[in-house]
Amino acid sequence: MEVVGKGLRWAVTRVAPIAERVTSSSMVKQTSLIVSSLLFYLSKIPFLLRCILAQRHDRVLKDVRYGDKERRVLDVYLPHNRTGLGDSVVLYVHGGAWYSGKKLYFAQQPSRSLKHSTVIVINYTLHPEGNCSEMVDDVCRAIAWTKTFIMQRSKEQTPLILMGHSAGAHLCAMAVVRRALSEAGLRAEEGSFLGWSCSDLSALVGLSGVYHISDHFEHEATRGVSEVSPMCGRKKNLFTTAGLADPVMGADRSLWDNNSPSKLVEGDNLFISQDLRGEEGLRLSRCLPPVLLLHGTDDVPVSSSFRFFSALKRIQHSSCKLRYLAGCDHGLGIYEDTGGASKFWAEVIAQDVLMASKR
Repeated sequence: MEVVGKGLRWAVTRVAPIAERVTSSSMVKQTSLIVSSLLFYLSKIPFLLRCILAQRHDRVLKDVRYGDKERRVLDVYLPHNRTGLGDSVVLYVHGGAWYSGKKLYFAQQPSRSLKHSTVIVINYTLHPEGNCSEMVDDVCRAIAWTKTFIMQRSKEQTPLILMGHSAGAHLCAMAVVRRALSEAGLRAEEGSFLGWSCSDLSALVGLSGVYHISDHFEHEATRGVSEVSPMCGRKKNLFTTAGLADPVMGADRSLWDNNSPSKLVEGDNLFISQDLRGEEGLRLSRCLPPVLLLHGTDDVPVSSSFRFFSALKRIQHSSCKLRYLAGCDHGLGIYEDTGGASKFWAEVIAQDVLMASKR
C-alpha cells in the first residue's frame, strides 16, 4: 500500500503545477488540459511502481549526494554481469519542463537498455526554487562528481557519456557549450565549471532537446500552454494566492539567448560578440565533445535540434550527428514499460548512444 500511495501522490504532484494557472478566461481549455494530464499520469502508475521495485536491488546505490543542496542527490545503477563500471558510464539528466521530475521516474529505460554500463540518474534544482543557471550549476557539479567516481572505481579509462532528455538535454547542452566556450577563451566561467573539462566527456547526447529558448516559448504559445509554463513564471504555492515566481529563464526575454545553446554557438550576439564562423569557431569546435541529437518525427518542433545541429556544423564541428526517429513522439518511450518501448531503447537509442562515444 505504501508503494501504491507513492504512485497516487506522484500523479497528483505532476498535474498540480498545471492547475495553478487556470484562469476564468481559459477555464474550459485549461481544465481539459488538467484532466487529460491527470489521466495520462494515472495510467503510468504501474510503470512507476515497477521503477520503485527495480530500485530494491543491491546493484543500485541510492540517494548519493553530489552537493549540499536538497535536490543534489543521484542514484547509481551498476552494470549487470560486469565487473567494475562496465562498458561506459552514462550520466542521465531527466526532463520535466524545468519544474518537475525525479530521478526515480526516468531511470528504468536508460538503466535497463544500457545494462552493461553504469547509469547515473540525478535530481537537480527545479523551478520555482531555482532558475536555469542554478540547474546548469547542478549538472556541472554532477559531472565533476561522476568524474571523481570513475577515477575512484576504475583503473581503466571508462567513457563518460552525458545524456539528457527534453529540458534535461537543454541543461546538458548549456553546461557543455558554456564549458567549451570557456576552454576556447571566448567566455569566462567560474565555480562549478572548473571541476571538469569537456575532454572528460566521450559524448553529449540530447534526446528531444530544447536548444533555442525563444523559439520554444513561441511553440508553447501556439499549443496554448504558455500560461502554465515556468518560462513566464507560475504560482509558488497551489494553495495560496501568492504572486508568480520569477521566470525560469529570466524576466527579461531579450536575455534568453544566454540560455540558448544554439545561440551561444552561433555567436555574433549580446553574449558572444565574436562571429564564430572563423578561427574562434574552430577553437570552439575543437573543445566540444562528440554530439548526438535524437529527435522524434512526431515531436514538435523538430527545428529545435536542427537549429542546434546547424550551429555546430557552422563552426565545423566534425563529430556531430542528428538523427530523426520515425514515428516517435516527445517521450521516446521513457515512460513506457512495454516490450516495444524497451526493444526500441535497447536496439536504437542505446546503440546510438554507445556508438557516439566511440567516434
